[in-house]
Amino acid sequence: MWQGLWYNRRICQGIRSQLYAEAVIAVKKDERAKAITLIEEEAVKISAELKTIDPDFKLSVEEAKVGEAMSGSHSSKFFAYLHLAPSGVITMSYDIPGLVQTSTNLAVVKNEGENISVQYLSRSSSATELEALKSRLVAAAELLGATFEEPGGYPGWQPDLSSKILAVMKQSYKEIAGKEATCAAVHAGLECGMIGEKFPDMDMVSFGPEIKGAHSVDEKVEIESVESFYKVLIKALENFAKS
Repeated sequence: MWQGLWYNRRICQGIRSQLYAEAVIAVKKDERAKAITLIEEEAVKISAELKTIDPDFKLSVEEAKVGEAMSGSHSSKFFAYLHLAPSGVITMSYDIPGLVQTSTNLAVVKNEGENISVQYLSRSSSATELEALKSRLVAAAELLGATFEEPGGYPGWQPDLSSKILAVMKQSYKEIAGKEATCAAVHAGLECGMIGEKFPDMDMVSFGPEIKGAHSVDEKVEIESVESFYKVLIKALENFAKS
């Protein structure tokens, strides 16, 4: 039995940080050398594939203490689920070029005593596509005798390029900034989805000052953009009241 350590390094905002994952696997003693060779050969292939986006990729194999392990049959089912369950981009937006509409990603795998939990984060601006995606995850789990739980989530928010308030915002921005506004949709969760579910006929738009490093310890706001944001907001309220 030994421990394989997979090291991934990334450059994040000028600071080199080391990210890694590790796996402990058990094999028969007479298959030890063969297993190490297979792992190292696979690492060479992965390193070649990642040379452009992750040139610092490294892998090392070390001896590890023997501990509890899944049986061969359970291991096979676990990896079969990871292969069967969808992960990544599912569909792109039909209205906005380059925008992801529906996706899911393998987020967390936990060893919880006698059980293993596999957590996915799924998001979509389409309620029907999100439901279809959930059905695929459920089907993969049931096929292998696993259970599926949905602890909670948030609804999507479909872009409405004909929105009246969007037109007012674009006009107001142009009056303040002297140039056309750039409007975009993001593949992320917004409060507008929650509000829209309760009030489906409400016209909404989301905008704000310039932020960087959102949802991280490095999150910050560009102070100069706060004043511009405030001026556009006031002008938009004035224009909307006149419309």
